[in-house]
Amino acid sequence: MKIAIIRHTVRNRGSDNAFFNYANYLIQHGHEVFYYTNFRETNLAFNPAIRFQQVPYRGALGTIFFVSTNKFSEDIVAIDLVPLACLAWMRNRRKLVYLARGYDVSYFKFPAMRLAMRALYRLALHHLRIPVISVSDSLTKTLQQFLPYKILTAPNGVDTGFFQKTPGQRRFVKNAGETVILFHYRNEFVKGSDIGLKALEKLSESQKEGWVLWVIGEELPTQAGIKMVNYGFLDHEKLRDILSAADIFLLPSRSEGMSPLLLQALACACAVVATEASSILTHGEDALVAPIDDPLTMAAHLKQLIDDRSLRDKLHRNAPLLAKDYSLEKSCRRFEEALLSVHQAQKAKGSHQ
Repeated sequence: MKIAIIRHTVRNRGSDNAFFNYANYLIQHGHEVFYYTNFRETNLAFNPAIRFQQVPYRGALGTIFFVSTNKFSEDIVAIDLVPLACLAWMRNRRKLVYLARGYDVSYFKFPAMRLAMRALYRLALHHLRIPVISVSDSLTKTLQQFLPYKILTAPNGVDTGFFQKTPGQRRFVKNAGETVILFHYRNEFVKGSDIGLKALEKLSESQKEGWVLWVIGEELPTQAGIKMVNYGFLDHEKLRDILSAADIFLLPSRSEGMSPLLLQALACACAVVATEASSILTHGEDALVAPIDDPLTMAAHLKQLIDDRSLRDKLHRNAPLLAKDYSLEKSCRRFEEALLSVHQAQKAKGSHQ
């Protein structure tokens, strides 16, 4: 089967890595993967057999024009943005699938944009009958409100053979007696970084010493009263090592399909403080969970883990057990099965028209 994956950009995001994992698995199982993108700048590892195709027109408008006008020759056309899926439907309706990585409505702060995105979901999933592959049971449940024609679930996964606690790592060294909070900073509304920063500010008011903030991803400007270090974007080995060295992983998201970085943190035995958007966590068992947009509760959870070593140790033990339920092999296999199911259904649908 020939599979076209269309993404406007390829960067160092968890979703990019997930797509590379899928592509690698599909190639290893005899499929051909064509990756259409407008801009590629990443240090993530990927299978050299992926056939990258440059979108011939520059910028976001170029990608929109390309998707709207191009009739793809591949058997499956996979797109992870609802607006692009609606545009691609015009010439590729019998081979199109929408890859739901998250609930795109929650990416927007303003009501008008959220309303418009909901309308596009209804158009794509119900009226245009574009089949959907979702990355989590909770996201599938959310998308059911749009009465989708066909929706399958292939949860994200983590390579627990690689992502596991490495006590002997020497790249990231913490001071004795100091608790490390690891924060993936990404200045987007949906990621809730503003809420995370408010929680850290509240923590610094009551707990001035004994902890340090390590930041990965985008550079975070110096925060008054917070001891911090920026590490930027890390390759897989460095990411595994920093997750192994950290004590607490902070995930303040307003919405998540299923965060690959969360799964990696769990696999590396981090004690997680997250919002209810994470969906797979059980409060007090494998993480501490706060309501969305609640920095006070999140700050209280962080302080509790700094003060209560026995609770932190419990979460450290239980986190990898949860990660094992989401193995990368199982995730990729279910993704392939979902693509094959969509392909067969679309073929059957086409033969009766």
